[in-house]
Amino acid sequence: MLTQKRLREVLHCNPDTGSFTWAKGRRTGNAAGTLHDDRSCLKVAIDFERHLLRRLDWLWMTGAMPRCTIKHVDGNRGNNNGANLREGDRSQKDGRRGPFREPTGIEGIWGVGTRFEAAIAADGLAPSLGTFATKVEAQEEIRRPSFGRASGRPGPGVGPPEVCMVPLCVNEICPQDYFFCPNA
Repeated sequence: MLTQKRLREVLHCNPDTGSFTWAKGRRTGNAAGTLHDDRSCLKVAIDFERHLLRRLDWLWMTGAMPRCTIKHVDGNRGNNNGANLREGDRSQKDGRRGPFREPTGIEGIWGVGTRFEAAIAADGLAPSLGTFATKVEAQEEIRRPSFGRASGRPGPGVGPPEVCMVPLCVNEICPQDYFFCPNA
């Protein structure tokens, strides 16, 4: 595990900007860090371990690795100035998360907060058909006869639900909707 002592041997931190430079080796004086992702997070490898620079800045200032996440006060993930960093916790992250999908016991319908979401599984995906005030409205949307590319809903083509659209289906006419066909 990286310690503050080892960090100070390898890197130098400018406390005003939060930027790091290499303190020794062939890269002495060069800026440390490469882009971690497209959200401007920077990372660096020390002793074959990768670390986000915001966490190293916290270690530099406090002497201990953060227990959980480090947040940027101004929201700019490239600004690792010590005054711009604060330690976060899981409860703060969970507080920003939207409501979870809860099963209702009806295939294709989930409870989301106070509403109900309808989705049809096709080709390994379950695109949402929207949210509705009641379970009945969500069921009606799933059973609506139009499907396929013309309607923006998944399916091999456009056709009435009483004609089975499953390739090589033994039933020419299916008693159920395509998406609930027992031969699918």
